[in-house]
Amino acid sequence: MMKYKTGEIGPDEIREPAVAGQFYAGGAADLRNEVSTMLRRPPSRRAGPPREVIAGVVPHAGYMYSGAVAARFYLFIAGAEPSLAVIISPSHRERFAAISIFGGKAYRTPLGDVPVNREVAEDLIRHGAPFVNDWRGHNAEHALEVQLPFLQMLWPDLDIVPIVMGEQSADFCEPLGVALAETLRHRRAIIVASSDLSHYHSHQQARQIDQRVLRAVRKFDPERLLKEFESGKAEACGGGPMVAAMFAAQRLGATKAQVLDYRDSSAVSGDESQVVGYMAAAFFKA
Repeated sequence: MMKYKTGEIGPDEIREPAVAGQFYAGGAADLRNEVSTMLRRPPSRRAGPPREVIAGVVPHAGYMYSGAVAARFYLFIAGAEPSLAVIISPSHRERFAAISIFGGKAYRTPLGDVPVNREVAEDLIRHGAPFVNDWRGHNAEHALEVQLPFLQMLWPDLDIVPIVMGEQSADFCEPLGVALAETLRHRRAIIVASSDLSHYHSHQQARQIDQRVLRAVRKFDPERLLKEFESGKAEACGGGPMVAAMFAAQRLGATKAQVLDYRDSSAVSGDESQVVGYMAAAFFKA
């Protein structure tokens, strides 16, 4: 069993891989091949031409199940030239009433270390509560880690800011969106919200529930999406990251939204009795 670290993250600390060999291939060569294969697939005909993408939503299950959907977003932005990726993740394993910014040196994957942009991380931490520099949320969280190999393959020199939301209510979503917009306004950054959709309903039920998320995303309406989550009519384990990313994207000039792909786990497993929904979406300037 993994021993969780606690307290403030030191400036030279590195977050070691927690789910390599489980959610994605554990060896560097196999992982490169796995991600390269997904990124070589033809983009969806619905994806349209490249645009100035500010933010996106990607799923975070094991690559076998959701990797192809995540790749739709990364293919959509493959022509971009960001210098920084801000990744917002829910916390599946640790509960805490804060937004945890990784203030250490890097996140490590089998492909190497991904450096943390300390300047941006520290700027967010300086906002004070609910922002903290803390190991809570970063110890074993898979939702953030599984995005890194895609980013490493597309932009080997990219910096990141890893953010884990221990609380996903409105009191945390909007402050995060506002703080990100202020901090990223003059940077070449992409915001990645990591989220799966509904869990463990039948295929038919999942499609009905997930359509509420898809409609709010297509309308680029974070307030409506937040209400859908708060009412329980829509589900997403990373609903807070989605809403925060949408708030930030609007403030950074994005005016359009596009759902790039949607499917559920039955597309791979063949089991339609209990599925998990996956969506890729992008928010961009018209």
